[in-house]
Amino acid sequence: MPRRRMNVLSAISLFIWIGSSTGAAAGDPAGSNEADRLFALAKSHWAESTSPYVEQLLQRALALREALLPEADPRVAQAEDQLARVYFNRGLLNRNLAEFQRAQALFAKAASGVRQSLGPENLTLADYLGDLGASLREQGRYTEAILNVCMSLRIRRSLLPADAPVLAASLINLSRIASVQGKRPEAVKLMGDAQKLQQGMTGSDDPANEALDAYCANSLMS
Repeated sequence: MPRRRMNVLSAISLFIWIGSSTGAAAGDPAGSNEADRLFALAKSHWAESTSPYVEQLLQRALALREALLPEADPRVAQAEDQLARVYFNRGLLNRNLAEFQRAQALFAKAASGVRQSLGPENLTLADYLGDLGASLREQGRYTEAILNVCMSLRIRRSLLPADAPVLAASLINLSRIASVQGKRPEAVKLMGDAQKLQQGMTGSDDPANEALDAYCANSLMS
């Protein structure tokens, strides 16, 4: 196919896609359904999360939701967080700092949006803060990483029982930070406590509160 014809077809496709986004902004329920379909399709291909295909699906889902919804809507934040995970996973695969930076920017937007819409004490915000902390960790920004992971852990522990398995995610995150900082005893202790939570073997212990006291007190007070 001649290059000129290909360019014309690309322009037509772009025009159609922009038109559909504009329709969504005008309140077309089909736009919302399409955004949800694209998001679900991306999730169904999550085994290929670092692929351009999944990235493009989430970019389109996010663009539609941004056109339809207020900036702080939780569904916008959901798409931002999921797209950020594409860049984070790609960064882990390629050890590319720029990918972690792209992930961080979207994680931060997602956390900000859900904080505005759902308030400062909710588990979705805790998830996004944990993701943000992980992206900062991979950039070597350990002080900021600890702060965000500790804020995530504090929210989770305030809303969940002491033996909730999801608390392990925060302890694993803190353990990885301690490990890359060369703090092996702390890393081993945190990972051991995380495994107890995952296996339901905490007994009367409260490893999340212990971690908040031992590793988070200074960062949360500053």
